[in-house]
Amino acid sequence: MKRRALFFVGFILVAILSAGCSPGSSDLLGRYDAGGTSLYSAIEILPGNVAKIYSPVLPSAYTTTYERKGDYIFIKSDRGDLGYHIVDSNTLDGPGGGLMGAGNIEYKKSVSTSSDSQKPIEDVVNAFVSAIAEGRMDSALKVCAVDEYVHGFNFEADTLRLGLLMKRPPPASSDLYIQVDHFDRLAELARQIKFFCYSFSANTNEDVKALLNTGNVTVDDSKRVKAFVKDTDSANLRALKVREITILRPRPDSQLKSTWETQAKVYGCQEILDGAALLDLNGVTYGASFEFARYDSIWKILYLYSGILGANALGATFPISAADFNRLKEPIKELVLP
Repeated sequence: MKRRALFFVGFILVAILSAGCSPGSSDLLGRYDAGGTSLYSAIEILPGNVAKIYSPVLPSAYTTTYERKGDYIFIKSDRGDLGYHIVDSNTLDGPGGGLMGAGNIEYKKSVSTSSDSQKPIEDVVNAFVSAIAEGRMDSALKVCAVDEYVHGFNFEADTLRLGLLMKRPPPASSDLYIQVDHFDRLAELARQIKFFCYSFSANTNEDVKALLNTGNVTVDDSKRVKAFVKDTDSANLRALKVREITILRPRPDSQLKSTWETQAKVYGCQEILDGAALLDLNGVTYGASFEFARYDSIWKILYLYSGILGANALGATFPISAADFNRLKEPIKELVLP
């Protein structure tokens, strides 16, 4: 019995392989839940030919790639391809984890997941800010590019573009490195979210302001430490809300458009855009900037700052009036923030 259980588990351990995808696969994006008892409790189809397999016997989902061939999708595993028949855009039929692919069952698309797949940029920003206000880190990360970034990032293209080998995530050439990339990406986003939250107290706490602008701050006074902890408490952001959102558009003579096109190839996405949001916290307005990536039909937050605005690369917001925010709606050629 133990050997069979080990075989079942081994059958769903994933080897990451590259694969193409034919047109129309974006219609399949979403999570599909098993219609009966199954070792594969759910399958999730993500942008960039990425798939996840969920199992109650495993601590977390395994991420792999898939390929579409006609009315079938084939999910890569170390025991071969798992073939699922596309009954319609909401139904898959295929192996539930039985021996040698036996025991095919029906998988139905989750309504809650499918509704997320067409979110425009504005909804992504609103969802992110709401998650921060409510203190829900998992919801904030849901609208950020994590798995899409890990599997789409082109290490060679990025290295050749910069002409440098840098202390960046390793190439996704093995399951070990993919896991390293995954946690490295989560850490990168966590740092940006931390400074995003800190920045709302920069106008009232000099230590916060110095930390965002100059780096480490020397402190030898316990009152300052306690003031820092109090002022940066994320609970202070409960009233945070979005007043306005704008997409930053480059002028026709700007080099920004070609820069974005190059970056899209590096990140494995179809399109990159920058945007800004006018935020309100207890009647005080702040500007937040973002870089977005489109993976098939889904927009995700790539970074919590816009390079073309010259925004703080830590992810910090910046003070701005509603009138000045309107200037960001004009076509941009170069950096516009001091």
